[in-house]
Amino acid sequence: MDYGSIISILVALVAIVISLVSLSRTKKFNDRQLLFLAENEKLIQLQRAKMEEEAQEKIASDISLFVYKTSSGERLGIVNSGRVVAEDVTLIYVEQEKYESPFIQSEFDEKIPIKRMHPGEEHNVLMALYDQTPFSFEVLVKWKANGGSEYEKSITVSP
Repeated sequence: MDYGSIISILVALVAIVISLVSLSRTKKFNDRQLLFLAENEKLIQLQRAKMEEEAQEKIASDISLFVYKTSSGERLGIVNSGRVVAEDVTLIYVEQEKYESPFIQSEFDEKIPIKRMHPGEEHNVLMALYDQTPFSFEVLVKWKANGGSEYEKSITVSP
């Protein structure tokens, strides 16, 4: 072999080594890129879930109860504390042994169910509190909102 052939072989070997190193680095880069894309997809899914949760909060529906005193006695305040119109709001006194309902039945029947409550709107029901009234009692609140979705929650009321 002459000197020119050896140099050609050496140049070819160096080119092969450079190609192998380049392939190795490209594979590592591609692997990292795939990991990055997978993590990016997870982040996108988390962002979508967060956005959907925020959208649900914007259309959230909620009813709150509280007791307050007036010159005519104590009343149970019923407030639409949500962000959408609540419909067919009903209250169900959860009976307790040895205690009677604190609601005046005739007024309760007249005012409940509440057909429509706009956000922030308040209604009230007169209560009769006496010795046979518990210190706190449960009221089951049911209503519809967001196109007919039904909601229900139990609230402890303390006069």
